[in-house]
Amino acid sequence: METDTKTNVYVIQGCQGGPVKIGHSVDVDRRLTEIQPGHPFELRVARLFEGVDPAFESWLHTRFADYRLHGEWFDETVIELIDAKDLRGLFESGRSPWWGEEPGAMHIKKGGYNEHTTVYATAARIVANGGNSGRVFVPKKWGGKRVKIILMEPVGEEE
Repeated sequence: METDTKTNVYVIQGCQGGPVKIGHSVDVDRRLTEIQPGHPFELRVARLFEGVDPAFESWLHTRFADYRLHGEWFDETVIELIDAKDLRGLFESGRSPWWGEEPGAMHIKKGGYNEHTTVYATAARIVANGGNSGRVFVPKKWGGKRVKIILMEPVGEEE
């Protein structure tokens, strides 16, 4: 899969968080200044893979296809996924971008609730306020699938 040509694969994100752009350029700083005028918030290079095969970019696009928002822009969850594995090592070893973990199991027991569940994917999120409720964004491919939301910290008194 390796070629003699090398490039840099970047993950660009707004300084306040939000969607990320996965792309490649020999001059990442120049590329950032080209992208910035079309974005309403200040952008930064959130992750950088230097001196990689240009095919690594499309490999990442394929691996994170479930998180694609539009074009080369992806849900910010991919930052966590990039940090969780040695993706460059997986790519250079010839591993398919579709390689993933086998489904896992989760046991939830609280009060009278007791359930064993098969888990196919997880996503850590912060609930965004939306009027008198909250919202959580999940990958588009999850649409129409059953999900369970688990509160991971106590809720304070209503204001």
